[in-house]
Amino acid sequence: MNELIDSWLSESNGALSYRRMYDLARRIAEAAEGRQTAEAAIQVVHSLEEVIDLPVADSSLLKRARHAFLALADHLAAESVIEQVSEGAGCVRVEAPEVSAHAPSNVDGALAQELNLDLLQTKQVLYR
Repeated sequence: MNELIDSWLSESNGALSYRRMYDLARRIAEAAEGRQTAEAAIQVVHSLEEVIDLPVADSSLLKRARHAFLALADHLAAESVIEQVSEGAGCVRVEAPEVSAHAPSNVDGALAQELNLDLLQTKQVLYR
């Protein structure tokens, strides 16, 4: 699974257009094994699906979409690090916490709170 996450992470670094962000998020949403990875990707897809084929879109919609995409990229980076640490320590990974430093403003309160809590848990695990 780490190769797939690393591949998605690499692609996210090169996704400069909203079309590329949308396409990558759609593929991640379809193939992700983790619930939180899929939810982060679905957030990007939903934020762009109504405007992706339009020549011009409202800047506030695009801003939310970019924040959602950055949150997805942060999540992928955290997944990659957690898997590397787990493999290096000989650990068996059950469920990795999610990380999102760029939670968009349109993320519902429960999900945003969950992402912030998971970020704190991830930092506690990584810095022990």
